[in-house]
Amino acid sequence: MLNIVHVYQKARSEFGRQTKHFTDSEMHVLCDIQPDASIKQKYIINNPRDVSCQCVPEKTEHDTNTSTIKLRDQGMNHLEGGWPKDVDVTQAESKHRHVKKEIQKSQYKPALVQLSDPMEHFLKQNSAIDIYEMYFEEKEEVEVKESETNQMNGQANPTKEKKKVSFSQTYLTDPPRANMISVLKDPSEEPRTASHISWLPGDGSKIAVSFAQVNFDKTTNLASSINPNFSSYIWDLANPNAPDCEIQPTSPLYCLEFNPKDSNLLVGGCYNGVVALFDTRNDSNYGPILESNIKLSHREPIYDVRWIQSKNSTLFLSVSTDGLVNLWDTRNMDGPVEKLELLLKEDKNGNPPKFKGLLGSMSLHYNATHSAAKFMVGTEQGAVVACTRRKNKPTLIDRSYFGHHGPIYSVMRNPFIPKYFLTIGDWTAKVWEEETMEPIISTPFHDCYLTSGCWSNSRAGVFYTTKSTGDLDIYDLYHNQNKPIVSLNVSNSPLHCIRSYNGERLAVGAGDGTVTIVELSNYLSGFRNGEKAVDHAEVEFMKNMFDREAARERNLLVKRREREAAKEASNIRESHPSRVELEDFPQDFEDSHVPQHDGSTDKQDVKDDVKDEQNVEEDEENVGEEEEQVGEENVGEEDDEVQPMEEDKIDPVIEGEEIQDSQDEEEDEEALNVPSTT
Repeated sequence: MLNIVHVYQKARSEFGRQTKHFTDSEMHVLCDIQPDASIKQKYIINNPRDVSCQCVPEKTEHDTNTSTIKLRDQGMNHLEGGWPKDVDVTQAESKHRHVKKEIQKSQYKPALVQLSDPMEHFLKQNSAIDIYEMYFEEKEEVEVKESETNQMNGQANPTKEKKKVSFSQTYLTDPPRANMISVLKDPSEEPRTASHISWLPGDGSKIAVSFAQVNFDKTTNLASSINPNFSSYIWDLANPNAPDCEIQPTSPLYCLEFNPKDSNLLVGGCYNGVVALFDTRNDSNYGPILESNIKLSHREPIYDVRWIQSKNSTLFLSVSTDGLVNLWDTRNMDGPVEKLELLLKEDKNGNPPKFKGLLGSMSLHYNATHSAAKFMVGTEQGAVVACTRRKNKPTLIDRSYFGHHGPIYSVMRNPFIPKYFLTIGDWTAKVWEEETMEPIISTPFHDCYLTSGCWSNSRAGVFYTTKSTGDLDIYDLYHNQNKPIVSLNVSNSPLHCIRSYNGERLAVGAGDGTVTIVELSNYLSGFRNGEKAVDHAEVEFMKNMFDREAARERNLLVKRREREAAKEASNIRESHPSRVELEDFPQDFEDSHVPQHDGSTDKQDVKDDVKDEQNVEEDEENVGEEEEQVGEENVGEEDDEVQPMEEDKIDPVIEGEEIQDSQDEEEDEEALNVPSTT
């Protein structure tokens, strides 16, 4: 085969230079290939067409995925340390014995002298520098003001005066707002509702949430399943991704509450009416350590529980829709210590109660700072019942308040002014006063149900409400009494419960099993520089406003009763027009129609009076004889005589009244005709 080779020679200096052989020319078509219809029929148009591509080029043909490592935050609270293992820190005598033994050792005094020098150094350092000093404690506003002395001397040198800004004025500088900072989700695959929330006493670093099916149909389906999930959880807010502790009851928990003194203990109310006690220190068993006897417990689900003040903090209350309020003691959980039937009785005036039978309970409130013996219960009939526990006597029902058209889901006293309390039910929220039977403040009717609510722990005039539409409303009565000052959409599902901690954070439970932690601004929370500050001027203002509204409602109640009494009296007069009381006539009419006597009597007048009396007696005898004759004639009549209609019969009482009226008229006419003795 012949190889054709062309040798191209070029100097090395010419390599890499731009060529000069290309020139611009007009565009022209080199080749035009038309589509072939026969080939087109063999193809199918792919419309639409999905094409995937990677932004990062593939470096290798093999890929690996490492196993997921679950991280868990765990800490230790070091309250007391430095003790050997053989010393029991819970026994004061054991610690005192060990300290006495250490003091007697020869190394004690040299060690004490050695530690005294650095301790003295740190004490002097603390005295020189205040490590607890708060910078920018309060906002200050500088005003320029001329002093009186400068005005007298004619000088124009202004003096600066610092004026402290009150907390109420921060409304302009720090507008009210609420932000969602975290969301806690139910680990269960079955959708459940966050039915109750409880904050950890003290620092509020943890939160306990009970989960249950609030709908009866879904609860029945859950109980009939093979592996039902009845667990409730405790979250650590520092790690909101996974629960910190799991609680496994024998029945779904509707409510769960921390012990105020021992945060390791929790009490819960179950769907089957049983109360259970849990201990978070029991790692091997997440179930209840104590449980009540189902035969002596509630007959219906328990909707709320509250710890009450006692010496060892072992007493708590539970309410249910079976109409009972039970008092329990954790030292003996077999049966309740006391049972109270929510049965209303007659009032002081003898009026019957508005509701007959037992009232089912939906909510419970107890405030030990107000009274250790009083508590309030919200019922499903729309009534609020105030009760008082008595020593060695049964619990007494003091008052009952009626104002809602449906179940009361929340009732709570104001933390700063305890004689006023808040109720949430049907479509409104109402503020009540203990001595007034009518609400003093009511929110407008909403187009959806209100499901829960509570007062703020740091502001006297702020309270929160949740709606079935998933909205959270924050009311501030200090600035606006007609509408919420902040409205926040928390979830697409209906909100079910809300709980406030220290006025700074809110925990809101929804129907889809999520619990949202909401952080409030400094204005709404009442915090300054990270610390809780109570504005006493605001508390006094709210107290005066509540007192004014309560007095106004009492005055309206008195006027309403007066109108009802007057209307009832007018109805009696209309139904019995002949019964006219003497007080209805004016005094002038009586004085003008009564003959006046000066003490001297005329004999002729006395004779006329005696004669008139004799004539009246004769007339009465004649009338009696005529009636007897008429009766004898009617006896011999035939039976087929037509009887008069019922409406034609004359009532003897009315007939007697008409005779008496005619006699009174005749006496009045005679009195008018009697001449005066003067």
